[in-house]
Amino acid sequence: MVTDLTAESAPQETPELPLRRNLKFQTYWIGATAGGTGIGITNLAFPLLILSTSGSPSRAAMFGAIQAGTQIVLGIPAGALADRMNRRGLLITAELVRLAALAGIAAALWLNALTWLQLLATAVAIGCAQALGGPARALILRTIVPRSQLTQALSQDEVRVNAAGMLGPMAAGSLFAVARIAPFLASMAGFLVSLCTACLVPFDGRPTGDAKGRTKGGALEGLRILWRNRALRWITTAAAMVNLAGAAVVLIVVVMLKEQHFSSAATGFALAGEALGGIAGATVTGRLHRWMQPGKLLLTVCWLCLPLMAALTVPLGPLWIFALMFSFAAGGPALLVMVDILVFRQAPDEVRGRVIAGTFMAFTVGAPLGSLIAGKLLDHFSPQTSILVVCALLVIPLSLVTFQRSLRDAVWPD
Repeated sequence: MVTDLTAESAPQETPELPLRRNLKFQTYWIGATAGGTGIGITNLAFPLLILSTSGSPSRAAMFGAIQAGTQIVLGIPAGALADRMNRRGLLITAELVRLAALAGIAAALWLNALTWLQLLATAVAIGCAQALGGPARALILRTIVPRSQLTQALSQDEVRVNAAGMLGPMAAGSLFAVARIAPFLASMAGFLVSLCTACLVPFDGRPTGDAKGRTKGGALEGLRILWRNRALRWITTAAAMVNLAGAAVVLIVVVMLKEQHFSSAATGFALAGEALGGIAGATVTGRLHRWMQPGKLLLTVCWLCLPLMAALTVPLGPLWIFALMFSFAAGGPALLVMVDILVFRQAPDEVRGRVIAGTFMAFTVGAPLGSLIAGKLLDHFSPQTSILVVCALLVIPLSLVTFQRSLRDAVWPD
């Protein structure tokens, strides 16, 4: 049976309180911010730890690729679980998994017993937790915020995501300079707050719809919905390429600044520009949506990434990289809210978890490939040359996407 993307979900009964007075949303926001900050810290702390202990960019790339790959592989089953099981239970399980994984790393560092095998197992555990918690969080947000306030809530959530992304690298770099164990203890604190709010926030985590509706289409129904719409196919392709570039650039920048003898704190500051750009972009999401139709907005953001990436080769230090990463990320929130409007809100609730998981998987499939490409390039070339190679690799697929009329002519739904 073909799922109708235009079908409306059952109306929600959440009272129309202002978001600032919505206790459920504010509690969710605090917990998600704390957890996001923890992930932001680990995203830089693990490469710094691996580079300092092994000196191998390939190993740092492998860690990121395994973490992202695990999240991708488990994303589809996690979306199916979110459509069938209590989302509160799924979210709490995800929080416990990543808290336990970081506790193991902290204990191993304290005992001077950390091994490469444990690091790989931790990458798998974090990827599993991210896969399980992502669809659950996205669906929970829709139970605590009325449909009429969803765009506003998502814009605020993008501010939260990018604020956590900004604080995370800055904290990771500064804490790592103090002690190797310090950033991992800070991540554990963030995950603990996130776990507590998941346990305390009052919401109904049960899926809606009847049992037949919840099993309709199987675990791959989300991917089928994306594939049947030509515009959505090209949107996900373009987003995957941007994520490939982003994952490659982060590792290359870390290695480049390390080779230029900048401190880990300076590296954290430089990478924080990406998050601050996302915060700024979240404040203008509505304006960008009014100025441009979705396809043109996506293509504009994608093509602007290339000259910004190429400019990273100019050796002007962390402040220059901060400014470029800021610009690189400024269009991201508008694209993410665009996807919610075009895809998630149009899917019936009984398959929405699978649609969200399928979309996340399609978007993030480029990340592990980007990390692996960056690691291999850095083994043979300078960071500057590696960045230019990544830019060149993106030109042909971006050109193919640009020529797709179905994407260029895509419009906002009524």
